[in-house]
Amino acid sequence: MHQGTRVAAVLAAAALTITMPAAQAAKDSTADGTGDVWSVTWDESTASEPEPVPSTKSVNVDLTKTVVTHGPKAIRVVAHYVNLKKTGDGFNFVVYTRDNKGRKTWSSVLVEPPRWRGFSILMTRDSYGCKRFRHTIDYAANTITTRAPRRCMGKPRWIKYKALAQSWTMIDESSGTWFVDDARSDQAVPKGWSGRIRRG
Repeated sequence: MHQGTRVAAVLAAAALTITMPAAQAAKDSTADGTGDVWSVTWDESTASEPEPVPSTKSVNVDLTKTVVTHGPKAIRVVAHYVNLKKTGDGFNFVVYTRDNKGRKTWSSVLVEPPRWRGFSILMTRDSYGCKRFRHTIDYAANTITTRAPRRCMGKPRWIKYKALAQSWTMIDESSGTWFVDDARSDQAVPKGWSGRIRRG
């Protein structure tokens, strides 16, 4: 190759590298007000359906923000809490998704003493679990993070999600109190799906 041609090719490649940035993941960051936890106390010896009432509990249940990142290879969810501690009878973080083809998934990070590192699972309509679904809990940063490979979820073009945090206090085997915080509202029941989060 002629020297001038070689230099031109190198410059063209460099220009292409500069003008074609790496694909960026699409992201949804939703803040959630603090102090919006609800509780339900149940007793299996009674037939009445308990109604949720506002609660002052915050440890292991009160969310402040949920960030969902839809990347080229994986979907990452980070739940930010007011306060995470290795205490209580148990807590979990649950995420539901639906996609452009109507497929739905359900994932959960479940924590019960003494397994403070937690256990996680991702369920789809077609399979029981995903071996490469992962989670981490950072008690110092008050976050729970999950990572789901896109192929486990059918490689969607876009997803919508809803999420909630739960914790519980057991009185005995047949009674106790549930605490819940919807990630996207101040209500006891999730208000519905987020907007579309497209693959980055």
